[in-house]
Amino acid sequence: MGLGMFEIGPNEVMFNTADDSWRGRVYFRTYCTTDNHGIVSCLTADCGSGEQSCEGKAAKAPVTLLDFLNFSGDDTQYTYDISLMHGFNVPAMVYPQNSSCQPTGCPGDINAICPDDLRVKDSAGKTIACKSACDAYQDPKLCCIKDFGSRAKCQPSSQAKVFMQACPLAHTWTYDGRAFACSGSDFNITLCPTA
Repeated sequence: MGLGMFEIGPNEVMFNTADDSWRGRVYFRTYCTTDNHGIVSCLTADCGSGEQSCEGKAAKAPVTLLDFLNFSGDDTQYTYDISLMHGFNVPAMVYPQNSSCQPTGCPGDINAICPDDLRVKDSAGKTIACKSACDAYQDPKLCCIKDFGSRAKCQPSSQAKVFMQACPLAHTWTYDGRAFACSGSDFNITLCPTA
């Protein structure tokens, strides 16, 4: 079961139900428009479907990703994180309703502190997203792949360090281990929270 697409306005609360075995990614497209032919396109996190629903298609980076993975046989144990591995487009927080579980996320606006060479801007010059150095440069050293595909040989890039400082609970580079586990909980997701 997919979560689908829905529009969320300022101060809106949206309820969405997925069965206990659901796992997947949640992301948020922004600056979306519909042309005269009904084709939907978004300036950030566009999935290329041309429709309101992404129909399972992945979002184009840069994008803030919320990952929910279910590894338990009884569908009660979730591993979850907010990933900035493919950049950033919106601040978001995940709050497990089980109070013994760790909230995670990125409440800060990384667009405001994004390095100049990684900024994605709209036609008016406003920064609307921040690329990851890996996606921007496709350098194995920045992506922690090939000869740099181990913790011993890969260090966070200067861009990843900017992300880490702004959002210490988010997964910002390959080996930072910022994933959390929670049993028997639903999750509240807050967009653009007050930092």
